[in-house]
Amino acid sequence: LDAVAILTIHKSKGLEFPIVLLPDLQRERNRRSSEFVYERNIGLGFDIPDWTGGKISTAIKEEVSDRIALREIFESIRKLYVGMTRAEDRL
Repeated sequence: LDAVAILTIHKSKGLEFPIVLLPDLQRERNRRSSEFVYERNIGLGFDIPDWTGGKISTAIKEEVSDRIALREIFESIRKLYVGMTRAEDRL
């Protein structure tokens, strides 16, 4: 039976297909800047007013934001690996 299956990486886990396409690998996530970020091992990071009427990030916010970005990179790598290993013949 010739058919095309369109699945998410999560749904394809444990399955194999003769040909696998992984679209949008170069797309970057749309990062929203939030005033507050939280990481349970570090704490709450936030922006504070500066003397010019703007806002600056606290050191904790920068550290939490860096950890969140790193975690997203590792998750992307993991999903890429799972997607790549679904291919039997061609990727």
